[in-house]
Amino acid sequence: MKYLLVCNFEKPYKSMSSSVSVATKIANMMIHKWGGGFAYISVAIFFVAMLGLGLIAHAADEHITSYVPSKQWNADSLYVDRGGNIGTLTTNSGTVRLVEVNSGGNITNYTVNGGTVSTITINSGGQLSLNHAGGVINTLNLNGGIIPYFENTSGGGATKQTINTMNVNDGQIGLNFGYHLNGNINNLNINKWTIAISSDGATWGTKTQHTFQGRGYTGIPKTPVEHIYLNGDGINVSSITKGGIIVGVGIGESGSGAKVGDIYEYSKIIAGGKGVTPNFDSLTPTPGIRLIPASTAGFSLEADVASSYGITILKTITLSYMRKNTMVSNVLDSLMKKNFRSTPSKANQPKIYEQPSAKTPPGAPPRYAPQMRKLATTSRQTRGKARLEKKFLSYEKNKNHIGFFAPYGGHSYFSDASVSRAHEFVGGGIGGVQKNLGQKGILGGYLGYEYSYTLADVYTQNINLQTHSVQVGATYFNSKALKSKSLREFYFKGILRGDMSVPFFETSTYAGALKTQSFNYGFGADARIGTAFYQEKAASYIAPELGISYDLIILPSFHLNKEFINQANEDYPIHLWHFPQINLSLRGIKSFGKSGGFRMFWLLGGKYNILNTQKASFTIANLQSKGDINLPIAYANLDLNFVWSIHKNHELTLGYGGIYFVGGFSRQSLQGFSNALSLKYGAWF
Repeated sequence: MKYLLVCNFEKPYKSMSSSVSVATKIANMMIHKWGGGFAYISVAIFFVAMLGLGLIAHAADEHITSYVPSKQWNADSLYVDRGGNIGTLTTNSGTVRLVEVNSGGNITNYTVNGGTVSTITINSGGQLSLNHAGGVINTLNLNGGIIPYFENTSGGGATKQTINTMNVNDGQIGLNFGYHLNGNINNLNINKWTIAISSDGATWGTKTQHTFQGRGYTGIPKTPVEHIYLNGDGINVSSITKGGIIVGVGIGESGSGAKVGDIYEYSKIIAGGKGVTPNFDSLTPTPGIRLIPASTAGFSLEADVASSYGITILKTITLSYMRKNTMVSNVLDSLMKKNFRSTPSKANQPKIYEQPSAKTPPGAPPRYAPQMRKLATTSRQTRGKARLEKKFLSYEKNKNHIGFFAPYGGHSYFSDASVSRAHEFVGGGIGGVQKNLGQKGILGGYLGYEYSYTLADVYTQNINLQTHSVQVGATYFNSKALKSKSLREFYFKGILRGDMSVPFFETSTYAGALKTQSFNYGFGADARIGTAFYQEKAASYIAPELGISYDLIILPSFHLNKEFINQANEDYPIHLWHFPQINLSLRGIKSFGKSGGFRMFWLLGGKYNILNTQKASFTIANLQSKGDINLPIAYANLDLNFVWSIHKNHELTLGYGGIYFVGGFSRQSLQGFSNALSLKYGAWF
């Protein structure tokens, strides 16, 4: 037995790869050296491990990555990868383990005349037309790809061929004489299959076969597919996944279309075949459509602006704009303060010294008590304030300008009932300059750029949104010392801002990407007042603030073309959304060390969004929808900045900005947060 096994190992099949030959030599060495049952067990374990690690490929597997006019395939596995295109693939006998078409691959005609095909798989982005004239196909998986032509009979339809199991996991099946599938399919499992209703309820219920128009069998039919069309009782629907039938609306024929209020019967969704009948739990609407259980027999539908693709875009842009405003304000906030030291005037001091008290008796030394005491108090405050300012403002000599640049990056997350979840990743930078105008205040300007990438889910659709935006703005700050025993200072600060964003929307479908691009604009103003309470001994101050802000977001009209996926197009008019807000915050500064070489700035604040419900509308096919779009009611934001004086007149700031927003107190309300880090460089000149 030992030598027989050795003989088999030493004569590997010619079709085996070199890796198998190397493995065979190693196995022979193990058997000759150890012998006995232990050797055979070791060899078995060795080969299983090699196969598991992928070090031994199956003997005759083949990958196609170029054009092949025709090919016979009767065994093992065949993969058609990106760039691969087989004109005609034929199986006449034997057992084929797998035929798999991946993204970018195509088999124009796969004819099975005999033998057994264990598995055929068409993945997303792949195409395969099937002509099953003989033999057996055990499993057919449609995983987001396209079957332009499906024929499961022979003899002109006289003889039905058999597929044991077919799994539809998204994709498109072209129509063969009005039907998707024919022949015998013992187990049809519907996990994701999309239909587009384009008729009123009565007309839709009478359709048992599709009226074919347009493109032959080269791809997707021209008119929407309103049912799952099955030819004959030879096709058995074994299972329908919960939400596995995706219901949308189509363009409609001759001006007709889906009708609000009409009942569409569950039993008519699948035309033909036998087995499981869909119910309401079997259905999922496409974005922009709401399904309503009308009775035990059927459902009705209507347009739903709150869940549409376009409103998802507009809401995401709006949330991004509001997040961006708060984030930029946080970056600017450590600069929107007194950035230049005070230069108090002594012009009035001689007059104070020259004014004797009216109560001084004749001939007695003059008394200056009221004025002198006030002057002494003011002088002490001035000296204390000057010492604090040296710690808070570490530049040397007289400077009247400060410039800064701050790159930042962050991540945001939000969720609500229509957009189940969305993640936004951002990166950008902001730079600017401020000029000291003396008693007239500090005037500044800034310019920024940001790139954001958003991933969102709307029902079953994965959406990504890439946005480039430019911000420009002006800032103003002015302060005035308050007369009191302690150091206090009243201040005012304001921002004028503008924003232009270019969002690029994309979502993947079985027939390609659904895309659109637009320009959006935002304008706003922010005004705040506050009082700074200085603590000289603690080298710090704390300042409560109250403010108001207003933003206008202009969302231009746009069109979303969905014809190529058998869905009706969407049209959105221009939207103007107004956002007045009330701001409350508490900010502070703490200096460490005698020279103030290290400082910490912090801010804790909140915003109340007065108009947190905005109006929106859109049209899909002949259906229109207007509704309220819920946006956050309130925001809380936290800002922390750690500042190092790195050189004369230069400082470096590491900042964290957090934003937390809520749309209400129910679980269905919009919730979210944003976190960002920035590194700010500033220099006086």
